[in-house]
Amino acid sequence: MHYRITDEAVKFLKQKDPRMKRLVELAPTPREYMIDDAFTALVDIIVGQQISETAKASIKARLDEAFAPIEKNRLKKASVEDLRQVGLSRMKARTILNLAKSDVDFNELKTNDKQTIQKTLLSFKGIGKWSVEMFFFVCLRDANVLSLSDIGIRNALKTLYDCGDDELDKFPAYFHPHESAAASYLWTMLDLDKETIKSIKKDV
Repeated sequence: MHYRITDEAVKFLKQKDPRMKRLVELAPTPREYMIDDAFTALVDIIVGQQISETAKASIKARLDEAFAPIEKNRLKKASVEDLRQVGLSRMKARTILNLAKSDVDFNELKTNDKQTIQKTLLSFKGIGKWSVEMFFFVCLRDANVLSLSDIGIRNALKTLYDCGDDELDKFPAYFHPHESAAASYLWTMLDLDKETIKSIKKDV
């Protein structure tokens, strides 16, 4: 997933340090991945929990084929087994159905402050910190999301900066106020070959 990256954010990241500068220059430009409808965004995020992008795309395609358009009124008529048929786990199916059958207007919810949004979303079983962070990223276009709950982000940071888990907490502040742009480039790093990564990390 990738955030809409401004010229200001690119300039900021290239000035942070030589390795980030080379990552921005050598990595493919992150594609924008935004979903305006809040319920649709939540379903997309739940589908992608703890699986690869390839697996997510496969399940999402089957979900769209069976239930498009992805909206509350349509999905609340489905059963857990209906959703299991497209490849979702039982837990994910139940989470999606609980969202669909709830009284929450998710598009109205996203107009609230972040604390209210977080509290409401975390009240649903199957939605944790990572899912909330991805909702801020994907649906709210929040510029300040560098999810240390995301294994891909953690691995990219450790690879890029040769650091350990105990050093990761410093990076949200390090990349502020363009954490989401940094996250987008860090995700692209996961698909780079070893030689490109070696070039990014070469001694200055």
